[in-house]
Amino acid sequence: MRLPVPRLLLLACALLSVLLLPASAMAKSTKRTYPVIKKVTPLKIAVGDKLTIKGTGFKAGKGVNSVVFKRDGKPAVFVKSGLSTKKKLYVTVPDKLTAFLGSDSDGDGMTDGYEFYSAKDLNGSALPYPGRRPWPNPLDSSDRNYDFDGDGLLLYQEYQLWKFASGAFPLSVYSDGTQNTGGIVPAATPAQQALDLDGDAKLTDDERDADGDGLSNVVEYNFRGRIEWWKGAYPLEPLYTAALFYEPEATVADTDGDGVLDGADDQDHDGYDNFTEMERSRLQVGLRVQPYNPCLPNPHSATCSRYHPFVGSWPPWDDTHSQSIGDEIPFIWPRPSSASGLSPWDGYGGS
Repeated sequence: MRLPVPRLLLLACALLSVLLLPASAMAKSTKRTYPVIKKVTPLKIAVGDKLTIKGTGFKAGKGVNSVVFKRDGKPAVFVKSGLSTKKKLYVTVPDKLTAFLGSDSDGDGMTDGYEFYSAKDLNGSALPYPGRRPWPNPLDSSDRNYDFDGDGLLLYQEYQLWKFASGAFPLSVYSDGTQNTGGIVPAATPAQQALDLDGDAKLTDDERDADGDGLSNVVEYNFRGRIEWWKGAYPLEPLYTAALFYEPEATVADTDGDGVLDGADDQDHDGYDNFTEMERSRLQVGLRVQPYNPCLPNPHSATCSRYHPFVGSWPPWDDTHSQSIGDEIPFIWPRPSSASGLSPWDGYGGS
């Protein structure tokens, strides 16, 4: 079936001050003959399809005319024509024209160009198509919540990171078509090594830190920086409900605006920074950390509530767990039996 071009291409040809000038118009002659364009068809095509320009004053032959696509605020794109006559030009719409195109044909909040280039990174032969395909598609509004390259970041999240970090074509950062956009980034410096979640000495898109706050992108979007992650990872541990806490954002370095970068900040005010409680696992830290519970790992922190529910209380007063090996005093592990005469708790709450 004939594919409708993303609305972006129609705009580029019809509404955005496009200049279509054959190169022959620049040739020196005693009598200049300027081209006259009478008709451009079709007005709906896809990247890779053929555009036909009818008029007069063209040069016959292949590659002897150039078509210039120009949009305000964007550099001109020159495209050589195919086999042409003096009255008809044929031009294949190139990939590089997608960079002009800021429209969002499927209304999913991402520009057509970004989805198209992500698709090309994943599948070099990818083309837009008005049906579902296993790659980013500017004509499929259902794809924003997929993770096509499997790096833990959803398509619309990588789009946000790309806009924040670059916003330029072709994609050199945060494409959802490759886990290593722009090439391998080695974890060479101590700061980079701190972001290396899997310890493989390189940083994939999920491990990189777009806003430079000391927390990996995936930590702030989908991992230990999100309250929902803690609910899913430890479903038997009730959430702390005596206060509300902000969640860091992957494109905002100082989410709460207090002048401290999110990684170094301590948003539950328990004395342990967000990097310790979000970027690192409990096993790595050796403590029962939880960035949305000021009573973990230290129930004597300055903001741990002095009061807690009788039933369904948050940790460390929950019914299903006690503090674990390496966790803060005053807990004892293993939990002693009542017959031993020892108490696992010293009677103090809060600070």
